[in-house]
Amino acid sequence: MTVVNATPTTMRAMSSLGLPKILHVKTEPVDFPDCKLTPLREGWQDKKRRTLLIRDAHIALVKADKENEERFGPFVEALIKEARDLLDCDGPADK
Repeated sequence: MTVVNATPTTMRAMSSLGLPKILHVKTEPVDFPDCKLTPLREGWQDKKRRTLLIRDAHIALVKADKENEERFGPFVEALIKEARDLLDCDGPADK
């Protein structure tokens, strides 16, 4: 993945999470071709899928930079428990 046209604010936020260590960042401006963008509708994922997505994203942040473990560790543990509870309530057929 390559990050392009990031603002200074975005770069500071990404750097605080250690993301430039795992993402390629282009510092020179990039022109985009004309394309059609489609906004995502609200509620595009159910609670289980959204929880798993957020859990996986935060686990990836911790793997990207071990300093994020202190910042997100308790949150990741809570997400893991919540995901486990959501999967358990679906029954064994959905695991």
